[in-house]
Amino acid sequence: QELRYPVRRKLEIPRADLQAVRTGLRMAAASPVGTSAQVFAAYPIPIWGKTGTAEWPPKDDIAWYASYGTAKGRTYVVVVMIEQGGHGGSVAAPAARQIYDALFGVKSSPMDVGPIVDNSR
Repeated sequence: QELRYPVRRKLEIPRADLQAVRTGLRMAAASPVGTSAQVFAAYPIPIWGKTGTAEWPPKDDIAWYASYGTAKGRTYVVVVMIEQGGHGGSVAAPAARQIYDALFGVKSSPMDVGPIVDNSR
């Protein structure tokens, strides 16, 4: 569903700062050490995204993935949060990929997400 809302305010973000954020999001999805690279590095549509894992003791972690992708003149934002799902890169990012497959009409091969490396520590 396409949602349209009136612009409430415009943020003045320096172009260089915005480009640094975009570069980081793209690297997270495409570079060999990116937290969602096992899901999106070989994907035919460029995806920019950030994984996340929220601890929820004593239950299992909450997995999330916030992302966007642009192709065929359309930009889609996909955010996935899975309660007690585990890690964002191994659970939420693959779910986001299935959504992108449907949005962009991509026939993906099965994902080999394997063990996720935690580069944040």
